[in-house]
Amino acid sequence: MKINPDKYNELYSKFKNLNKLLDWAHSKAIENLIDNRECKYVITDKFGKKDLNLVSKYPDINFVLETKAEKYIGVAAASILARASFLEWFDSQLKKGFKLPKGASGQVEDYAKILIKKIDRAKLKTLAKLHFKTYSKINSD
Repeated sequence: MKINPDKYNELYSKFKNLNKLLDWAHSKAIENLIDNRECKYVITDKFGKKDLNLVSKYPDINFVLETKAEKYIGVAAASILARASFLEWFDSQLKKGFKLPKGASGQVEDYAKILIKKIDRAKLKTLAKLHFKTYSKINSD
């Protein structure tokens, strides 16, 4: 399951909390796997103080939620696949003429200030997460 910036912005406006959004996304991905494979364990990186909402839905499955869960090969593999998908998305935007820098550096802010003058908000929300500090910072300048 991929969540591109447009979908992310839509979901964030609904959840209004990053950990709730992550819980929803992880839960959806895990439910899709559970529905298609028999399993006794689910291992995922812990990103918040609470357990995933779906843990109580599957009492026969042992959920392991811990920070630095990449020590488990399945979590490491999922992380590699997620990073590859992330980089592919940036590459697809480059092919459309958007050489988007990653992160929250001065370079990102400079590029964003130029970009925001060239495109409308509807297009911007397909390219960037609009609740991040970088957006607030460049939008207030």
